[in-house]
Amino acid sequence: MESSIRMQVKIGETDEPRPPSNPDVAMGKKWRAPSERIRTASEIPLEVDLTDEDAVPIYKRISDKVLHLRRFGMTYTDIAERLGINPWMAKKAVRWGNIQQE
Repeated sequence: MESSIRMQVKIGETDEPRPPSNPDVAMGKKWRAPSERIRTASEIPLEVDLTDEDAVPIYKRISDKVLHLRRFGMTYTDIAERLGINPWMAKKAVRWGNIQQE
């Protein structure tokens, strides 16, 4: 009984090692394995919340409160005292709130 061994060889492949394509290897210098691709920071998926609560200006955060108190007829000075800010900040908050409502 004869047994036969079949090998599949892709076209262009041989059992002999290929000659080095790198001139340094051909000249007898030590061969090293090709390194893996370096994974840089730009390739790593990352999500960041850019709306940091501390980064939002105070007048934007208090604009709704200031507008509410202005509708009751309070002066900027009274609003500033009540919220612990200066009158200039109260006026700026009203301007910001009016722009956002338009």
